[in-house]
Amino acid sequence: MANDLNVLIPVIIGSLQRVLRQTGFILNGTSLDASNAVGAVGQVLQTPFTNVAATYDVTPGPVPPALVNSTPTMEPLVLTKYKGSRFHLTGEDWLGIANRGPEFRSRSMDECIASLIHEMATFQFNLMETNCARALGTQGVDPFVANPNLLVDGWQLLSDALAPELDRFGILSTSEYGSASKLSQFQKLNEAPIGTNFALASLGMLSNFKVGYDQAIGTHVAGTGAGYLVNGAAAIGDLTVVIDTGAGTFLPGDVVHFGAVTANKYVVKVGTGVLLTLYTGLVAAVPDNATVTVAASHRANLLVHRDQTLMGVRPPAEAPDGDAADVVQIISDPITGVSLRLAHYKGYHAGQWETSIVYGGARNRARFGVKLIA
Repeated sequence: MANDLNVLIPVIIGSLQRVLRQTGFILNGTSLDASNAVGAVGQVLQTPFTNVAATYDVTPGPVPPALVNSTPTMEPLVLTKYKGSRFHLTGEDWLGIANRGPEFRSRSMDECIASLIHEMATFQFNLMETNCARALGTQGVDPFVANPNLLVDGWQLLSDALAPELDRFGILSTSEYGSASKLSQFQKLNEAPIGTNFALASLGMLSNFKVGYDQAIGTHVAGTGAGYLVNGAAAIGDLTVVIDTGAGTFLPGDVVHFGAVTANKYVVKVGTGVLLTLYTGLVAAVPDNATVTVAASHRANLLVHRDQTLMGVRPPAEAPDGDAADVVQIISDPITGVSLRLAHYKGYHAGQWETSIVYGGARNRARFGVKLIA
């Protein structure tokens, strides 16, 4: 078998772009650090933060004020996943590809790339949904059954959190995307004048969200916490709520509300039988002995700003003296920047092809995320 990728590379690039367009919308909704530079499991990609700047009263005088030190924090993004997918081609398979030209797409290559991209999207979904600060909607209820008002509510929550207007994404399951598409507000996109921002939106820029779907949107399995009461009043801005009386456990990403105020739903960062830690401060005071209601398991659609989470993606590093592969090439998607390692390993009357990738993720600003539960 010739060690020449020229026949297969156009097929692979075509497959990569096609698969990413199918099921990669979650990757668009995160701050993606993608590079052709190789990476390794355990490698830390550092992302600098600036501290919140304080203000002060200016008093004119002959001497400028003393310098004030500032130490930017660093959010560690660790590459934790090393994944591969492979298939083989016989001599007859190669001949078929060569005869049918660069537009011929190998189903095996499609499946390998699709599996890796979907696994990456699922990984990032789990990170995003457990690191939202607030929640909207009710489990088991279609959020778009009558109108898109919850998108407006999501806009308000992100705006109150000071999220930038640009790069806001509504990442829905196929069920919620289909439901939203039936609303007259979205169907009027077809009536918008050609060339306007409204007409150019993928589903609609209502409330300034770029709305799309991803098959990786899944279910948050809630903890078993039940019967808890607030132990002592909690004030506006509190990040912790003391609780007692109940039983069961809380999981990161659980959605809770306190007392009869169902409009203010919060996402649990860490929960025990005596204390709930939230990602964002209370927006209303909570009285002593208010009930703690935990949302049941729910599908977790996402209304996020891109900076809510970080994701690092690299092709895997090579050993200094190489491995058994006789041909290695890095292939990159020009739209998302995702790069994978493509390697060929010789066999008996056949060759094995492997695509592989290293990736990881981290929370950035949880307050820039809202779960739209269903």
